[in-house]
Amino acid sequence: MRFELQAHHGSYSQRVTRAAFEPYTDSRFSHLVFKQASTVAVLVNTGLAQTNIVIADNFNRSNQLLNKSFSPVGGVEWDATYTVVDHQAKGLVQDHAFVPFTPPTDKKFSVEATTFRSLNSPTATQVTGIGFSDVWFGTPVPGIGSASSLSLTINPMGAIEMWDNAINIPRVAKGKDLADVNLPIAEQGPIDMFLQLDPVNHRAIAEVNGIRVYDVSYTITEQITWAGMFNGGMETAAIDEFAVRVGDFPANPTSFEWSHDQSGLWQTQSNWEPKGVPNANNAHVVFGDSNLIPRTVSVGTSDVTVKSIGFNSSKSYAISGLGSIVLESDGMGFEASINVNQGTHELQAPVRINSNAEVSVLSGMTLEFDNRLDLNGHTVAINGTGTVMFNSKNIMGNTSGAIQVNSGVVSGSGTVKGSVVNASNVSPGNSTGVLTVDGDYTQNASATLAIELTGGGGMAGADYDRLLVSGSADLSGTLDLQVDGSYTPNIGDSMPRIVTSTNRSGVFATVNNVDLGAREGLAVTYTETSVDVAIALRGNNDVAAGDVDVDTGDLTTSIINFTSAGGSGKTWADGDTDGDGDVDTSDLTTAIINFTSAMSRGATAVPEPGSLLLLIMGMLAYVLPRRHSRV
Repeated sequence: MRFELQAHHGSYSQRVTRAAFEPYTDSRFSHLVFKQASTVAVLVNTGLAQTNIVIADNFNRSNQLLNKSFSPVGGVEWDATYTVVDHQAKGLVQDHAFVPFTPPTDKKFSVEATTFRSLNSPTATQVTGIGFSDVWFGTPVPGIGSASSLSLTINPMGAIEMWDNAINIPRVAKGKDLADVNLPIAEQGPIDMFLQLDPVNHRAIAEVNGIRVYDVSYTITEQITWAGMFNGGMETAAIDEFAVRVGDFPANPTSFEWSHDQSGLWQTQSNWEPKGVPNANNAHVVFGDSNLIPRTVSVGTSDVTVKSIGFNSSKSYAISGLGSIVLESDGMGFEASINVNQGTHELQAPVRINSNAEVSVLSGMTLEFDNRLDLNGHTVAINGTGTVMFNSKNIMGNTSGAIQVNSGVVSGSGTVKGSVVNASNVSPGNSTGVLTVDGDYTQNASATLAIELTGGGGMAGADYDRLLVSGSADLSGTLDLQVDGSYTPNIGDSMPRIVTSTNRSGVFATVNNVDLGAREGLAVTYTETSVDVAIALRGNNDVAAGDVDVDTGDLTTSIINFTSAGGSGKTWADGDTDGDGDVDTSDLTTAIINFTSAMSRGATAVPEPGSLLLLIMGMLAYVLPRRHSRV
């Protein structure tokens, strides 16, 4: 079994498995070493900030006894009738657990623990807390459930208070409650509590769940001799992750991992390893594979800032809450980022981008933005070969900023508040749906827009996908039309405005899956503001005007573009019946077949090669003089 010492607000996370004991070199704390089953953890006073833990206990022992569990030397015991159950210290009704502790007079010192409280106590003075006792009180008496020096408490009504002496009941600070630290008033735990005294500057600081609730003037009047926790209620309470520290905090940690197979609050320090709350623009957060089932992590109502988030679990994490996840780089090294290495994960809380950022998702993995993504004038680069989904229809916020799709797939039925530059693959919907770009859309020559067609009812989002662009759409690259296997296309079926914008420029160089067989095709046509699709006879170039057959005008258009074809840039309206961007012999042959079939009322016979050649020559003879006359 491992024993971990983790510094509050610190990057220190030491795992010690030593076969021998070393005494703490400061005579004031020479007895404060501790033992965990077969693992011994020893702190040696080297004068470094990392060694500020002098007492610690995570109660991970099997004998269910609290007394004599700390020191192999025999001098330190818990003074309590607490027992150890499920690796937590369980307190009786109105009881305490204290260890001997004589603090320095020239350094800060603190006590902390993770608490689990009952709500069945009838009065506000029956509290769960941590704190110190002094010589005025002597040895804490079991059954009192209080401390004689400064303490930090939470009462059954959720009030967070600091008391100077629980016997005389003067309050040092009050007015805060669990709502101020983004917890429900009825939250039972885990709740992280931290109380620090500064004997030099005469200050007292209290934090709950990593959020500072009090910073007040306080003078120590009696010699402190004990540190611990207490339960003043009428029900049992539990304590875990207990620690007493001496000295200033170590430097803030920058890397955190969600360390439990449980859902919980982002702001609960004990949910992270090392213990603390990631909330800075140099913080790196990892949601690893400790979760055996999908878990939800809530940011509550407060914003949290990180430089990077990594998802390394095949089981889903959902990051929820009313507060925003702020993605911001400290400017040191790489950009802010979100990385998905395993699984499908959801950002259900709003996300705000405060600096340029990268989202990288590996192949077969998915990241879903299920709430507002505020680009805030910045660019988010989509990399990797996985899928990034935008599912939120929240239209609040500004539209400055851009999504740069360098690789992978962008999909979803929500709104991107900003422009999109597609250099890879954009696929509206999750199945069929409407993806809104509240800005401009630019598709590069190497990129693809995938549109699924599932029915001929003409309803965007139900029968087919739509890319709805509030600004301009500049098109190039490939349009990949995907006909669902359950859909049987019929001539006349219409899918209007698969792309709609305020202004369209450019056309798709290639359209996939145009040929439906049996002389039918997917007719892709363009207007100044949209791209439309209809089921039509291949060669019916003017289907956008409502025509239903391949007539002389259609064939003439095809022949003109065949003879003047430059090999690219041609569309259905020019006679490109197979979507490859030109009007070649295959296109012209298809148009003529459908032209002669139409004249013979649907006969399926194909003209003899000689007859076909004569017809083409005749059409050329008809067209070429007309073209020369325009020169």
